[in-house]
Amino acid sequence: MIKKSTQICIIGGGLAGTTLALELHLKSIDFQLIDLSKPKATLKAAGIFNPVVFKRLTKSYMIDECLPVAKEFYQKIEKITNEVFFLKSLFLKPSIILEAKINGKPKLAIRTFQII
Repeated sequence: MIKKSTQICIIGGGLAGTTLALELHLKSIDFQLIDLSKPKATLKAAGIFNPVVFKRLTKSYMIDECLPVAKEFYQKIEKITNEVFFLKSLFLKPSIILEAKINGKPKLAIRTFQII
């Protein structure tokens, strides 16, 4: 139902709009959320927060600052909804590859990994 008067109007019920709506609701601040009936990017991304750039397997920009905030936010939603949203995964980055060659042909490969 559309309200006739509100000081805060959120356009879009994707991840950002829904996050803002939740924060306003938890602070008892009145708002209106307007969204199309057809979801778009939110169904594809589903709030994925990726800490690694896959091309070079390096940390994403500002991940050390952003990840604790994201974790706290998702844990708050988990308590409210009694659902699991924040899943932590380990990434293994190959760091050393050694090959032993016998008669010019590779016979043994040793790989070590860093956990990032």
